[in-house]
Amino acid sequence: MEMESSASRPLEIFVIPFLSPGHMFPLCEMASLFTARGHRVTIITTPSNAAHLHKATPRGGDFSFHAIPFPAKEVGLPEGLENFFDAKDLDTASKLHTGMVLLRREMEEFIAARRPDCVVSDMFHPWTADTAARLRIPRLVFHTACMFALCLKEAVRSPDSPHLRVKSDYEPFVFPGLPDPITMTRSQLPDYVRTPNGYTQMMEEWREAELKSYGVLFYNEKLVTQVLGIGVEVGKMDWNLWVDAGKEVVKRENVERAIRKLMDSGDLAAETRRQKAKELGEKARRAVEEGGSSHRNLTLLIEELKQLREEREKLLGSPEALSYTAPT
Repeated sequence: MEMESSASRPLEIFVIPFLSPGHMFPLCEMASLFTARGHRVTIITTPSNAAHLHKATPRGGDFSFHAIPFPAKEVGLPEGLENFFDAKDLDTASKLHTGMVLLRREMEEFIAARRPDCVVSDMFHPWTADTAARLRIPRLVFHTACMFALCLKEAVRSPDSPHLRVKSDYEPFVFPGLPDPITMTRSQLPDYVRTPNGYTQMMEEWREAELKSYGVLFYNEKLVTQVLGIGVEVGKMDWNLWVDAGKEVVKRENVERAIRKLMDSGDLAAETRRQKAKELGEKARRAVEEGGSSHRNLTLLIEELKQLREEREKLLGSPEALSYTAPT
């Protein structure tokens, strides 16, 4: 009976998003898949971001928010500026990051007090890996990039990566070890890959945290154009940070040319792309339906998390075993 009650009890999942729309909204949409199955999700963020997310979360699910005040004064930012979308320069972004780091202690204390069954956190919160390990609960790391992009990122970490052997930033190279030939130039890689800097060290720290985590939940232009064959490139030659996005704008004629190649009804290649996109859309729809591959994978993940909870509760049954002190 005890095993049955544990297996039937809803999971309690804590979600910690990165303070940016492109990270927050996809993560919360993914979290809604758990609430749709009857599980409880608590999103830990700041008041301003909680307000934005509250409007976007589906009604009816067991969603709640735990808002922790953002330390704007301590980092020299105006009240209410709590999202990287509003950072128009690196100085503001740096202050935002410092403030996000300062949120750690209160977040840790809340997690330790409530002891959820799982923590799902953005890759920009690597500390959650050690916290979850100390609490003996699984941590799932969330990436906005797809598995394809993660494979490319791993490829360029290799000491014999081809981007290290090209003679110029605009000389094309092909990634090795992939089922499809993916061509890029060094200029399209992030600057922290081309020239190691402080951000490179942070990326390594995030990767180490991922290796400690229980799992990972699911440039993309190459996937769409060179692998799936459902899009065309617009001529973006150089990688840049979002705060520098306006410094290099894709020319109007390049966009027009790409749209014509994509939409020209008399072009056989365009017709092929549209047909492929239609087929992929149908496959994606079936995957998330009951019985589909994505639906089954989520079911298996939920079952694994319940099993881990049961094993943890058997091991850590006494209050002494459940004691926890946040690191200073």
